Amino acid sequence: LKIAGGGTDRYSRKVRRAIAHSPYAKDITYLGRVSQQKKLELMQKSHVILVTSIKEGWCLTVTEANSQGTPAIVYNVDGLRDSVRHGRTGIVTSRSTPAAMATEIERLLGDAEHHAELATQALIWSRHITFEKSYAQFKEAIGA
Repeated sequence: LKIAGGGTDRYSRKVRRAIAHSPYAKDITYLGRVSQQKKLELMQKSHVILVTSIKEGWCLTVTEANSQGTPAIVYNVDGLRDSVRHGRTGIVTSRSTPAAMATEIERLLGDAEHHAELATQALIWSRHITFEKSYAQFKEAIGA
């Protein structure tokens, strides 16, 4: 497991402590903040991206991973369920719990054909999401 994302706040310190005390600590790498190039490289090499936010707007990280052919498994919360087409570009867990996430990880990584289909569809869908389209849709929505 590789965890990317910087921070010196209380939450990131809590994450690093949890890793240090985990029985799986030797299998977890906390990378801290990474460059844009490194982030894309990590996403290209990843089998799946996991997003466990309890609140999101639009999760750009999911779209970025999709643009590298990496499907997402996400918690079932606003924003995340909007960023993932369940069963097509990734998986939205039935419950927002570590156990539900683990079940979906096992299921997806145990089915190479389904994983390949999600990866392909994630890549295709990501190409339809652009700032220009989003801006045009926003202007339309507000009547501008």
